[in-house]
Amino acid sequence: MVYGAFLSVMLIALFVSRAENNAVSLPDLASASVLPAVYLIILGLMGGLVALLGAIVAKVLGSAFPVFVPVVGWLVCVFVMIRCFFAPMAIAVREQNPITALVYSWQLTRGRFFYMLGICFISI
Repeated sequence: MVYGAFLSVMLIALFVSRAENNAVSLPDLASASVLPAVYLIILGLMGGLVALLGAIVAKVLGSAFPVFVPVVGWLVCVFVMIRCFFAPMAIAVREQNPITALVYSWQLTRGRFFYMLGICFISI
């Protein structure tokens, strides 16, 4: 929730700065930025679907492996979250679609997982 609020404030600041730099009114710029907002909603729905599938798998396998499945699920979730960290920014700034933004974020964090994990821990 805090991350979503932070991202919203940053997007508003980005829109204002673009409007000032391009001498465009803010409502005109906002109407042109509807597509990235829709892409962010699609990205959120994709993440929710993955979390739901993970919860179903954990529930099904949880009785056979009561401790192992939640721990592995948590580690996989943290790994995917770190690797997809830049996807919302790629959608907003680079105006990419959700799949392209996920691929871009995955490539951007290649070889930098533990660095990004440390940054996330420090920022939290």
